[in-house]
Amino acid sequence: MRPRQNNSGLSWLSWRGGVLLGVAAALVVVFGCGSARENQAQIRPPAVAGTFYPENQKQLNEILKKTFFKAPPPKLAGELKALLLPHAGYVYSGVIAAIGMKALAKRDIDTVYIIGTAHYADVGGALIWQGKAFRTPLGNYPVDLQAVRELLKTCPDIHLLPRAWVKEHSVEVMVPFLQKVAPQAKLVPLLMGTSTWEEIWSIAEAIAVQAKLRKAVIIVSSDLSHYPTYADAKVIDKKMLASALKMKPYQLDTFDREIMSRGIPGLSCTICGLSALKTTIIAASLLGANQGQLLHYANSGDVTNDKKRVVGYAAAAFVQVEGQPAVRVEKPRDNLEVKLTQDQKQELLNIARASITEGLATGTQMMPTTTQQELLERYPIFVTLKRDGMLQGCIGMTQARLPLYQAVAQMACAAAFEDPRFKPLKAEELPYTDIEISVLSPLKKIDDPAQIILGIHGVMVKRGDRTGLFLPQVATETGWSKEVFLNKLCQQKAQLPPDAWRDKKTELYVFRVLSFTGPAPETPGP
Repeated sequence: MRPRQNNSGLSWLSWRGGVLLGVAAALVVVFGCGSARENQAQIRPPAVAGTFYPENQKQLNEILKKTFFKAPPPKLAGELKALLLPHAGYVYSGVIAAIGMKALAKRDIDTVYIIGTAHYADVGGALIWQGKAFRTPLGNYPVDLQAVRELLKTCPDIHLLPRAWVKEHSVEVMVPFLQKVAPQAKLVPLLMGTSTWEEIWSIAEAIAVQAKLRKAVIIVSSDLSHYPTYADAKVIDKKMLASALKMKPYQLDTFDREIMSRGIPGLSCTICGLSALKTTIIAASLLGANQGQLLHYANSGDVTNDKKRVVGYAAAAFVQVEGQPAVRVEKPRDNLEVKLTQDQKQELLNIARASITEGLATGTQMMPTTTQQELLERYPIFVTLKRDGMLQGCIGMTQARLPLYQAVAQMACAAAFEDPRFKPLKAEELPYTDIEISVLSPLKKIDDPAQIILGIHGVMVKRGDRTGLFLPQVATETGWSKEVFLNKLCQQKAQLPPDAWRDKKTELYVFRVLSFTGPAPETPGP
């Protein structure tokens, strides 16, 4: 994950009164006895005191007192398992964070897991900090070293990378709040960048197994949309929060891809801690959470009145409500996954657009070339064309007959000119047209519809010479149940009776999809 811009907004110059004392203390550590130096190495020093929050103890106490005073106490619908809290400068999101933190006050908690956003390290899996404490102007907040060592031992996807913590603020800004509401607890600090579903599940399960043996709560430290307009942020954040609160991490992932493909001005991400949030939702469900509850939402425009470029913030709780059905987040149990680098994705998008351009100019399909070995592999693919978000063509092949780069060129032209549902694309329409490429994993036959995971699996149904296929996006975009999804697949795509999927003579296949989008290269003027 790329380093995110500091969103603290203020320099807090008025809070720097303690700087000379801080320097003097540092000199004692550097030049003091060896045991003091060794002890200090286990204490993580604050990185953003003086920017995101005051570095002076008195002023930090004052700002926390005012912030908690402004934060109404949350009324939780059930037993708290996890929280989503923002990590911007206190002037921007402090009150929102305090609303969530008030849910921890007077609770018997011994361990707080904070899954922060890795802004300064492009990492898979998770990083954990192995030291004695986090220091803030309020003193040291202890780390649960036993829990940290257990996670390192039991979860192969949790790693050590000390340099990632040097400038990182996403965990640190939570600690002063915890020193007020849960001073008796210990911290388990983690960071996540962009992780695979396998890594996410591995980490979530490791945390949940451990947390069940403790009086624990999980906090995911993440802001929402970054840098769209005020109006766009409210729409984006509402959609993403709705998926999070329904505890649907796979849908959250799908909506993120869909929103990011729109080319919304200024938008750099929908949720900066997307993997961290997905991990938290899964871990919370394993701990019994069955409902998400929004405690408060706002964005930086509500503070600054600058509506042109904002960041979204939310406080939300994941709770276990008695009498409500359990939330089951199904774990992907196949190894179906396609992996391409960003450069390889872009090359395929370029091939698709160039192929359509050639088709418009000459009526023939171009013969592309590539130097990328991975693009010589054979996969089933679909190419989808959209204009202003509306489908304009979608053609694909369910058998891996051609090298990937050739299949993209062929299916792009087919989607543009041969989809019988739409008129052939015209040259003047191409600048408005977005291209989505969906690379399918090999199809895997299943014996039981219960093995289908909506939002993760695409499904093909086959009976005799009739087949039909839905990409996984169909389930998340429509919100259909599994039964409705399969009924529609049989009826609409395979021209079979709606309940044909229940018949043992009907074959079901699942697959996974790597989808990526290239927006129209230019925005035509008015």
